[in-house]
Amino acid sequence: MIRLLSFALVSLLLTGVVTSGEEPVGRPNPNVPELEVLQRFAGTWTATLANSDEQIRSTRRWTLGGYFLEHKFALASAGLQGVIYRGYDQRNSQYTLTFLDSQGNTSLLIGHWDPDLKAITFDAIANSCPIERYVSSFPDDSTEEWTIRIRGDQVVEVSGIAKKIM
Repeated sequence: MIRLLSFALVSLLLTGVVTSGEEPVGRPNPNVPELEVLQRFAGTWTATLANSDEQIRSTRRWTLGGYFLEHKFALASAGLQGVIYRGYDQRNSQYTLTFLDSQGNTSLLIGHWDPDLKAITFDAIANSCPIERYVSSFPDDSTEEWTIRIRGDQVVEVSGIAKKIM
C-alpha cells in the first residue's frame, strides 16, 4: 500500500490528465493577492523523478473562479485517479493543499511561503493524512524542485524536478 501511495503521490505531481491541444491555465483570483504565489505552479510542465530519465508531462489549471489551482492525475497501471488542489485560506492566512484519490486516500495540508527561499512548505493537519509534508522550491521561474514525505508503515520521501514548458 505504501509503495502504491508513494507512486501515486509522485505521479500526481508529474502525471497530469492532458487533453489534446493546449487549454488555457487561467489566472488566480485578483481579490486574493496571496494566490499569486501559487501562479508559479500553473502551466504545462515536464518532470523527472529523482534517479529516473523518464519525462512526464502535466498541466495545472486555475478553477472555481481562480481560487484553486487544480492538478488532476491518473495512473492507468495502478488503476488510480485523483486530484490535488492548492489554494489560500484567507480567514487563517495560510496556504492549503488538498489531495484526494480513487482509493479513498485524503490528505489535508496547510502551508506557508518563504520568499527568501522561494519555497512553499505544506504540513499535514492530522496524523491520519498519508502525506506528512510537501515542499516545493523554485530556484528559477521555470523550475520546481519538490520533496514529499509519505507516512505509512514507514516514512518514505520521494523527490523530483519539473521544468515549465508553457
